[in-house]
Amino acid sequence: MNRGELDRDVVDGVVVDGDVVNSDVVDSSVVDRDAAVIFLHLPKTGGSTLAHVLERTFSEEKRFHLQVPRFQEWDDLPAADRARLRCVYGHLPFGIHEMLPRPARYLTFLRDPVERFLSDYYYVRERPEHPAHARLHEEGWAVEEYAHKVEANAMTLWLASDVERARTGRLGVVDDASLVLARKRLEQDVAVVGLVEHFDESWLMAAAHFGWPMVRYPRINVSSGRPRASDLTPEVRTILEERLRYDRALYADAVAKWERQRSELAISRGARWWHQSTNLIYGILHRGTSRWREARSRAQAPVSESS
Repeated sequence: MNRGELDRDVVDGVVVDGDVVNSDVVDSSVVDRDAAVIFLHLPKTGGSTLAHVLERTFSEEKRFHLQVPRFQEWDDLPAADRARLRCVYGHLPFGIHEMLPRPARYLTFLRDPVERFLSDYYYVRERPEHPAHARLHEEGWAVEEYAHKVEANAMTLWLASDVERARTGRLGVVDDASLVLARKRLEQDVAVVGLVEHFDESWLMAAAHFGWPMVRYPRINVSSGRPRASDLTPEVRTILEERLRYDRALYADAVAKWERQRSELAISRGARWWHQSTNLIYGILHRGTSRWREARSRAQAPVSESS
């Protein structure tokens, strides 16, 4: 990918949009600079933050946000527009690479399966617009009951999916064959795997692999105050671990691959420290600015007069 194909230039290690970048952050040994990137956003794995970063990295005409089962806009995309794409991202199935005219490589993030499932449960519980929200409350599902009402092994489900099934909105169920397929794709087809537990370093690894500039980003859609896996009773934890056995096996593979790639990319400790420190400051400033804007908006809102 050359500099002109990004929506900002990188000069001497500085991203020309106000974000100062250490020139040592990105290693010179880029592997897939010219490939298109397909980001498989597995549910509740930090994908909203990563999507924000990709939107800052690729100009609008070079990226496409695809969410299953809404394929119509993708199907209607002219061949010339599809040929310009360098990034496709969203909740999408495996197989999109076959629908692009250039070589493409996959990127995805995984998360501790119990933490991911808890995040999903509390997200559904707190969002009235979610299709399962009403039933969850009406029937009073506890977290261990919810695990048996949905396909809990969502990471395995999505990595074992395909375009044909995704078009119907029904990805199927997870079984032993699904795990075999998901593990094979993770090992052979995913160029870079990230871990939510090491998000900043995982982003550095992806940037080094694909030759992307460093950008600062706030963490988006991060839930706070919900119970964590460490808060579960041993009985509930055992139930969830058994129900999530496929995702747990897949996650173990992801951790092993992440550690191998971390060693191969050899990003310096100083580079990691620089990125994490400056990104932490950026996040604090971003949250402060957002709160100030919200307060100003409320202050400027017209006050309705009571009759």
